[in-house]
Amino acid sequence: MKFIKLMLLDLLYFTEVRNKMYQFVIGVQPLVFLFLLKFMTSLSDTFQSSFILSIGIMSGWAFVLYSSGVAIVGERWVGTLELIIHTKTSLFTIIIAKAINTALLGIGTILLTILYSPLFFQVNIGRLLTTYIVDFVFIFLSLASMAFFLSVVFSFAIKNVYAYQNFLFFPILILSGNYYPITLLPQWMSILSKPIPLTWSILLTQKGHTLSLIICCSITSFLLFTIGSLLLSIFSKTLKETMAKGGF
Repeated sequence: MKFIKLMLLDLLYFTEVRNKMYQFVIGVQPLVFLFLLKFMTSLSDTFQSSFILSIGIMSGWAFVLYSSGVAIVGERWVGTLELIIHTKTSLFTIIIAKAINTALLGIGTILLTILYSPLFFQVNIGRLLTTYIVDFVFIFLSLASMAFFLSVVFSFAIKNVYAYQNFLFFPILILSGNYYPITLLPQWMSILSKPIPLTWSILLTQKGHTLSLIICCSITSFLLFTIGSLLLSIFSKTLKETMAKGGF
């Protein structure tokens, strides 16, 4: 029950009208990306319906990246993190709730992108949704694991969170194969792409639901959750020791 309450409260935070940045990322940014896609494809006449999903993933990743960055850091900025540490609800539970919400809203931006697409292209929304309905499950799993992992990692870089977010945005999309097939990337980039869960969920949309791709997507997501959990325990322990000594 507490977990559901946490998710609802977090959902209200991200969808609140006063949070202009998140309103823009969720509702307006997909329109901007679709407009850019329309402009680029009109120059070369190479539009494919799969491009819309790529734009959707781009929007979803943007939301996950910028919202996960403040999952812990935001609590630290407003002075509530020290209170959370001493509550009965573990920090892990709070962060996992934030990660799931972030991934759900990331999927929401992908769906909005598809719903917006007829404004720019002659596409069948129903066909797009039925084509990718199963893929959304694996994209959600990838985004949730990455949101959880990044929430913890960014907590160690409180002073440079926004710089790291901006730095990661395009490289992750390139490495995951959202812009170009991984086979076209240099070998060293292809190696870097393999630990990224989003890589495998995108391959699932491109090559079909093969068992090997499903296993790779699940394993990489699980590994990120595991590493994130270990880092979170280190962060919590360090924070408690610092607070015990009177510093924060």
